[in-house]
Amino acid sequence: MFVPGSKVTAGDWGRAEYPQLTAPNYTVLFSYMTDSFTWVVLEEFPGLKFNDNAFDGQKGAPFYAVKTTQGGFLITDIKYMPRLVPDSEVLGFKEMPNYDDMWKYFAGCAVCGIRIDFSLPEQGILKSGDMVALPVCPLCRLSSPGLNIHILKRRTQDEVGIDWWVELDLYGEETGNPNLCDQIQQEIDARCDACEGTVERPDCSPGDCPYYLVEDYLALKHMDIYRAIKQKAEARMRQQYVDSPEGMRKRAD
Repeated sequence: MFVPGSKVTAGDWGRAEYPQLTAPNYTVLFSYMTDSFTWVVLEEFPGLKFNDNAFDGQKGAPFYAVKTTQGGFLITDIKYMPRLVPDSEVLGFKEMPNYDDMWKYFAGCAVCGIRIDFSLPEQGILKSGDMVALPVCPLCRLSSPGLNIHILKRRTQDEVGIDWWVELDLYGEETGNPNLCDQIQQEIDARCDACEGTVERPDCSPGDCPYYLVEDYLALKHMDIYRAIKQKAEARMRQQYVDSPEGMRKRAD
């Protein structure tokens, strides 16, 4: 973000995007960050905001991390905070020397500040199109009906699925064969007719071609590796993710 009071110059993209930027340079009133964008308000245009990519100038300003009932954002000068959000929606703010401290500040409950255990199901969060999604502890979630709280439900095993290439790489490392992924890919390339999924080869699709997905190829040609990877991956997923009702029924059958 840009330092308040610093001079900035509009680059070619900035002048094309914002035709009103015709002067040689401008003075920064304040800058702030929401979501993945950083915005700049200029003394010459106090009622407008500009994407910071429009300017060249001095960056690296100190900033304040702000918690609100809708989420969080960063701002270089808190006296302009009411321009972004009503005072009644501010839950707290703190000057931050670096980004690492900012993330620690945002990681605690937005209301009381205690650390959140995200391994627990159905965490409450404050979320909008802002810098971060702020967690809310269960007690504050129940005692603060006026907050715009969403429930983060834990992902299920079926929603996550197995990343077979990643698991194959891990399996290769564990079994002393770090080049296993490359070997399997070379086998697939050698046995496949190098089709590109064209109209002439409509069977080049998951389920039809055993070389299309690495899991299908392993099940066909390397059943021992397939079973070992599947067993390890599912055991890890059972620890990290909850099981869906559909998944429970399938595994019961």
